[in-house]
Amino acid sequence: MIYLFEITPETINLGDAAILTWDVVNATSVFIDNGIGNVGLNGSWAVQPLESTTYTLTASHSNGAIRSWVVELTVVE
Repeated sequence: MIYLFEITPETINLGDAAILTWDVVNATSVFIDNGIGNVGLNGSWAVQPLESTTYTLTASHSNGAIRSWVVELTVVE
């Protein structure tokens, strides 16, 4: 189950960073796209994209269930 997947702030100026934060339980693997890859069940990651980007967290469970949660970061030039 994905309890939390957020990005703070949701809008940044080009060159600034935002922080992805997540909290997942009862998953066998957690993956975040756009170059981040496999991550632990909870944590945070700084991102500094050059353009507006959507990040998808995908959690896989031993029972075969797969859950996803999407956040969007807007980059202002």
